Amino acid sequence: MVQKLQYALLLLHILQFFILEEAIHTATFLDRIDKLFNCFNSRSLHSKAQMGHPISATSGHHEFLEDTLAWLKTVQSRGMVSVV
Repeated sequence: MVQKLQYALLLLHILQFFILEEAIHTATFLDRIDKLFNCFNSRSLHSKAQMGHPISATSGHHEFLEDTLAWLKTVQSRGMVSVV
């Protein structure tokens, strides 16, 4: 049983490099959109989710939104030059 678990963990370790290489852009997109959603959907003053707390002068939201806007201008999809 231990050998099967070790083999499975080794296989997952090897596969993560192939999956990451192929899916890095999708993972980045999903991470940014998740944070963007949290940014606009905050419900508590002290959220564990990044950008899950209300916008304030010191919350980091302004920098995040500016950075995300710049990033969105570079996002491309098949058949499109830019999404913004």
